[in-house]
Amino acid sequence: MKSKSRLMLTVLLIIAFSAVLNATEDYIVGSEDMIEVLVLDHPEFNSVSTVTPNGNIHVSLLGSIKVAGMSVREIKDRITQLLMRDYLKNAFVTVNVKESRSRKFYIYGEVVHPGAYVMKDNMTLLRGISMAGGLNKFASPRIKVFRQENNKNTIIKINVDRIISGKDTDIIIQSGDVIIIEEKIF
Repeated sequence: MKSKSRLMLTVLLIIAFSAVLNATEDYIVGSEDMIEVLVLDHPEFNSVSTVTPNGNIHVSLLGSIKVAGMSVREIKDRITQLLMRDYLKNAFVTVNVKESRSRKFYIYGEVVHPGAYVMKDNMTLLRGISMAGGLNKFASPRIKVFRQENNKNTIIKINVDRIISGKDTDIIIQSGDVIIIEEKIF
């Protein structure tokens, strides 16, 4: 019975780890992301670099490589290909996103610190407002979220008081969202 439970637990952990790994490998890299490249048994190729505004990272001995717009899996495959073409017979490459900085949202209007903020996983509207220092004393409960989806601009109108009271659910904000906190009418 114990061995069956252990086997089941092991299988579940492998499935969970695979899902996380696939999500990470599918991440699309952008400008300002921090990328780590590790090559098994060849530390001379290891590097950590920030994606430049023109979309490149620097990998030791390989030089500058264009990575913006590529998935982590595609970057790993590209670096493996370059290493095997010019330097190694077998290259075992790992690519990690050390810090995701390319995914941003913007919050303006009646908050304490308006500006651009780096997205966190499952970022909600209330968490975004909190990152901006909260609503100031002139803030209206009326909020507009400007979002681009499928090459179309969408405006989502929200009443923050309804979210806070539990009448409406907090929305997940997306990379590129522009949040406008309106001024209340006196």
